Amino acid sequence: MATHLHIQPYYVGSGEARPSRFVGGPEYPHIKETASQTYKVGDLLYGDSSGTIAIATVDGGTPTLLNGEVAGQAIKDASGTTGQNVLFRRIRSEDLFFFSVHHQTEASAITAQADLFDVLGLCKSTLGVGGATVAASWRISKDAAGESATLANGDVRVLGIPLRHPIGGALLTIGDTFGLLLAKFNVISAASDGNPFRRVLQLG
Repeated sequence: MATHLHIQPYYVGSGEARPSRFVGGPEYPHIKETASQTYKVGDLLYGDSSGTIAIATVDGGTPTLLNGEVAGQAIKDASGTTGQNVLFRRIRSEDLFFFSVHHQTEASAITAQADLFDVLGLCKSTLGVGGATVAASWRISKDAAGESATLANGDVRVLGIPLRHPIGGALLTIGDTFGLLLAKFNVISAASDGNPFRRVLQLG
């Protein structure tokens, strides 16, 4: 089986064949950047309590799991300037993405037939091949259950396993290390008894 480089979530279209929706830019100058932002192209963003845009939040675990809402995906690096106008791709529940698979143990960071239709969480990690440090990216985490009796980390639902890598076109097979999964975001996530409960998409 092959080993692949990690990528940021890669937008591949909409399940309802609708074009992407962008938020911000000259048409919406009130969409502004939160102070001290360092997010990069491809990072997940959310609208914070101040009504401005910041990188999505994560917990303090290993890996660091997404623990807040997502409004969209950055299509431009943060300026680092408070109040700068922001333009990002809004993420909707029907939008489809390729995600790299993640596990803190490299041998377990593989795609599998059992991944299909799973509800899993997202993490942000810099872990690369052989323990090397790479640019941070948002990945599907296989370290812990997404949803269970007590967990509400079900950020995405896996819909498929791609046949080719979108960058370079390498063939992909089930069992690849750091392989890719096709998934869409969930609007909400909830434990089986409904508590805890978390909204995932702000604009979904």
